[in-house]
Amino acid sequence: MANLGAHHVGFPSGHWEETVRMYKEGLGFKDVYVWGGDANVHVMDTGNGFLIELFEGTEDPECSIDGHRPHVNGEWMHLALHTDDIRASFDRAVAAGFRPKEEPRYSGVMISWPKPAHMYYAYVIGIDGEEIEFIQPLKEKPEILNP
Repeated sequence: MANLGAHHVGFPSGHWEETVRMYKEGLGFKDVYVWGGDANVHVMDTGNGFLIELFEGTEDPECSIDGHRPHVNGEWMHLALHTDDIRASFDRAVAAGFRPKEEPRYSGVMISWPKPAHMYYAYVIGIDGEEIEFIQPLKEKPEILNP
């Protein structure tokens, strides 16, 4: 696999506005993307290109975000790995014993600030239930949506 490395970790927060403020003011993280939908999301650069994805949770300490299994607020939801070849990364993980959760597919988050976010993504699940996401960032919408 070419250029496989950590891309981001994500978790929900039940104290949304305060969490966003603390990560920006207290840790100096900067927004890369901000988008909405069923829940608000801030994707923040930690300062070295590694990203934190904060999801707006609920007051209920266990919440389901975007169809993922329920997560406790503050619990890391998944580890995302950057890849240059989404299909090869996904297939290699499945061949090694990871369970497929979501086949590689295109995601274009058009309601995003400061610009649309284009990417391929896929999920696998490890033997203990841990979720691994693969991300292949794209500069623009591809001609082939699902590799």
